[in-house]
Amino acid sequence: MRKWNALAVVLAIGVAACGGGQEPPPVDAEKEARETIRRSRTGEKIRETKSGLDPCALLRTGVVAEVFAVEPAALTFRAGSSRHPLCTARWRKPDADRIEAEAPQRMMDYTKRRMEAQQKGQPFDEPMPVPRAENEVSLTIVDEAFASEAAAVASLEEVVGRMTRGVTVEVRGEQHTAQVDYEDWMEGVGDRAAWAPKLSQLSVAARGVVFHVGVQASSDAAGNRSQAIELARRVAQAL
Repeated sequence: MRKWNALAVVLAIGVAACGGGQEPPPVDAEKEARETIRRSRTGEKIRETKSGLDPCALLRTGVVAEVFAVEPAALTFRAGSSRHPLCTARWRKPDADRIEAEAPQRMMDYTKRRMEAQQKGQPFDEPMPVPRAENEVSLTIVDEAFASEAAAVASLEEVVGRMTRGVTVEVRGEQHTAQVDYEDWMEGVGDRAAWAPKLSQLSVAARGVVFHVGVQASSDAAGNRSQAIELARRVAQAL
């Protein structure tokens, strides 16, 4: 069974979220998956939800600059291409030049270790280095009009439950599975919120809206988590 990383999670969350929390029939799940893949490959951008919420507009209000203490002029914003409106804000790290300069040597060292392990018939589980010269924050707003705040909470609980168990869809005869581990439900962030450590993503239901905040801006997971919480609180207030 083939597994994806980021695209699989976006795809699976979209499938899990459709239908107002109801179990979608298999044909709808496959259609949803195909549409997500098509938009990802073509670069088609969905900028607003049906209710008119634009994640880039929300991030441009100054919340990113305030939460992460960065100059507004240093920020770049880019609309995404997933099923739901997505915006990513980026800014260069203070040591970005050093990271970029060291990246080729790090990749060469990694490749050498991998080849040596293969020649010796030894397992090699070391992840490929992914140097990050930019900090990154993303906001995804689920493109669904919920009947009430309680309905939004119920939908988020459904998605988190399904993603915890794992979601599998079939596209062109291949099985694609995404599974996410969440921490316990937290208090004080919207009406309901759950943190996924490996994704560095906070999923929130607030004021009848479901959204996801991803943060890659700190050297440690705890720092990303605390900043995601603060950003999510400000987004919830702006809804």
